[in-house]
Amino acid sequence: MKRFFTLLALASAALLLGSCAKERFTVETPSNSTTITFNLPAEKTFLGDNVGGKRALYWSKGDSITVNGVVSEPLDIEDEDYQTSAQFTFEGILDTPYRIAYPATIWTDNSTVTLPAVAKYIPLVGYQGATGAASLKYATSVLHFAVKKGTTDNCRIACLEVSAEGVQFNGVFSVDFENGTIASAETVSAKNNYVRKNINAFLGDEATDVFIPVPAGTYAAKVKVIDAKGHFMEKEISSREFKKGQIHAFPEFAYEPTGTVVDVHITTAAQWNAFATAFNDGDYDAVNPLVVSIDADLDFTGVTPVSVGSYVGETYCSAAVLGNNHKIS
Repeated sequence: MKRFFTLLALASAALLLGSCAKERFTVETPSNSTTITFNLPAEKTFLGDNVGGKRALYWSKGDSITVNGVVSEPLDIEDEDYQTSAQFTFEGILDTPYRIAYPATIWTDNSTVTLPAVAKYIPLVGYQGATGAASLKYATSVLHFAVKKGTTDNCRIACLEVSAEGVQFNGVFSVDFENGTIASAETVSAKNNYVRKNINAFLGDEATDVFIPVPAGTYAAKVKVIDAKGHFMEKEISSREFKKGQIHAFPEFAYEPTGTVVDVHITTAAQWNAFATAFNDGDYDAVNPLVVSIDADLDFTGVTPVSVGSYVGETYCSAAVLGNNHKIS
């Protein structure tokens, strides 16, 4: 069974991701910098083999963490070294207590973190007081899906998306760094009740593993598999408890699309220009894949067309445009 990893490589363990027991680290404070060495049995970026239902996680090249809002220098290690201990260096002197967040980008302030709508990593939070041991803990649960090719050949999957009514998956969360827990801090809406994992991979007879971090809690959910042409397949997940620090694996399934996602319908030149302008302004950054349907012939006579994307600004458009046999003149 293939394992699909995008920056974050997780794995299919039905039990614990790894121990969250307190682990010591050392702190060195030269005159103008702070160096912290984490020594953990289970860290984060990519996972080793399944041993007794658990997998060790290892630091990766380029990893960085935030301590008290200060971002560390990226790690300069080789992934093949399988390091479970990593030394992070920060400019300046950091004062305890240390409030720690991984990846560094989720840090918001001393009491909140912001989880992205498009997940790349398992979020971790930690704490270190003036004395004693530090702990770095998983902030979420993780769902594992194994997807293989159905009856459609050359099918490229764009992403998997998990959502649940009334549950916040992305956005600002309150955080208890010391206990390693997060809680919803926003009103749940269509903008924050989902989390997506971009895949961009062709499916084969051998299943592709996909792992998505989700908030701990008890709720029913839905997973949507979306291919590069905007076709999708949905599967319901019955209500259950998703435990923090655990992988919840679901049975392998074949991708058979049952519908099509269309994000933008266009029938006039003016609507095309409005869409192009909105795209260039970044309004569709979180939509992946983006599907645009041309539902009528478009006549730009007397209208200056707006280009979608820009080579100069590197705002490339990878949308699927459904022409539906219409003309653009």
